[in-house]
Amino acid sequence: MSVDGLRFTWRDQGTIGGVGIALTAGDPVPALPLDLTTGLQVASVAASATTTLWQATASPLTSFDFLYIMAGDYPTEDALDTEDIPALVGQLELTCNDGANERIWFEQMRSGFPYRRFSDVGVDGTSVADVIDLIRFVNNTAAAVTVRFLLATVPA
Repeated sequence: MSVDGLRFTWRDQGTIGGVGIALTAGDPVPALPLDLTTGLQVASVAASATTTLWQATASPLTSFDFLYIMAGDYPTEDALDTEDIPALVGQLELTCNDGANERIWFEQMRSGFPYRRFSDVGVDGTSVADVIDLIRFVNNTAAAVTVRFLLATVPA
């Protein structure tokens, strides 16, 4: 069903580095000064493969206040007009406490739909608050997937 003259946009609200912010579809990054950033990273993940996108111990950026990730391409047509649901392109794998007492959880990714996170705080395997220290992308499709992502911190 198509509705003429009506458009929906997403709006996210969150706290980054203790500062409340709001993002809308037109905002590429929060309107806050970024202290450290990975810059926009692009990775091609082979079919049926898992790729490490970020690891706290192997990056100059050892923690983050903001994560933006998108897998696949932007939709070429408005989903409200076509009623097509973009295909699942894989899973984002987030790990707290890589190794001992680790907890891994997955976020399903649809082509062209971003995932945003405003903190690196998660929970380890013993249900204690901990930070995410490993981010992977699991491609469970039969074709390579392009993943674009950015991590950043804000000044204290």
